[in-house]
Amino acid sequence: MNINLKDEVRRAIKTEWPGFAASHPKLAAVLDETILLDPAMESLADDAEYIEAMQTAIAVGAGGEIVADIILRHVRQWLRRLV
Repeated sequence: MNINLKDEVRRAIKTEWPGFAASHPKLAAVLDETILLDPAMESLADDAEYIEAMQTAIAVGAGGEIVADIILRHVRQWLRRLV
């Protein structure tokens, strides 16, 4: 399994951004979504549930699509906790 974490987090933020912007239009108007990339990646490294899910995915030989879905779910939850 070969996945570029930064690209996947960027893609997840881009996917979740419209929902975030709809829920928090004033914040989204002043916040550039690209500034969230590094903090989102750091949150992955600190999240025990994410780490366990990734270890399981690697152990069972999960494909990139499954890993991307795990990252997307984490970023979605992270954005919800952001405010």
